Amino acid sequence: MKTSTLIFLLLAMFFINSCRNIECPCFDKSLLTWMPYEVGDRLIYVNQQNDSLIFTVKSKHLSEAYKEKYDYPHLYLNSFL
Repeated sequence: MKTSTLIFLLLAMFFINSCRNIECPCFDKSLLTWMPYEVGDRLIYVNQQNDSLIFTVKSKHLSEAYKEKYDYPHLYLNSFL
């Protein structure tokens, strides 16, 4: 009896806490000074062994603020059904 009550309470707390809205703020434009790269720029990194990595900036996207409903238990349970 105590075990089933404890399991029920834990599951109830999990489902209540996992169904909530998530707020994502927009990208802070003051941080762009840390990312001065533009589309088409190439970043070349070379180590002491003369191995190199070349990254080319193909796109630049700044996210806007949005809200999303976090419905993890629903998605998780539907994957098994």
